[in-house]
Amino acid sequence: MPDHSPDAEIVEVTPQLAETWLSRNTNNRNVRRSVIDAYARDIEAGRWRLNGETIKFGPSGVLLDGQHRLSAVVQADVAVPMVVVRNLGDHVMATVDTGAKRSYADALKLAGEENTTTLAAVVRRAVMWGAGHADQHGRDQADGA
Repeated sequence: MPDHSPDAEIVEVTPQLAETWLSRNTNNRNVRRSVIDAYARDIEAGRWRLNGETIKFGPSGVLLDGQHRLSAVVQADVAVPMVVVRNLGDHVMATVDTGAKRSYADALKLAGEENTTTLAAVVRRAVMWGAGHADQHGRDQADGA
């Protein structure tokens, strides 16, 4: 019986290695170009941090998670360290990336701000207004409110 115990290690992921791993990406969600571009900008600017997010592979070597991060390494053409977990059961795909997305209020709280829900709402409204997406009363023009 084959050993299906996951193993993990920190790997210096080069653009060439990222391309090889991306070739094993057989069943993943659609690529979001904006996510890749943002990650690549962080890598190029030296802001990429080893934070525990993992590149995941199934027992057959199929890439289960990490296509946006790996694509950003290729785009930035810079090697970065990443945690790599291998030998996960292919059935885990249904549980990958199902957690709650971090809100603007969450990000502001992590930055040490107070009254983050109100602050996030005010900032969002100001950005929308500045971009011409809200009237002078702060109502969304698209909503007709």
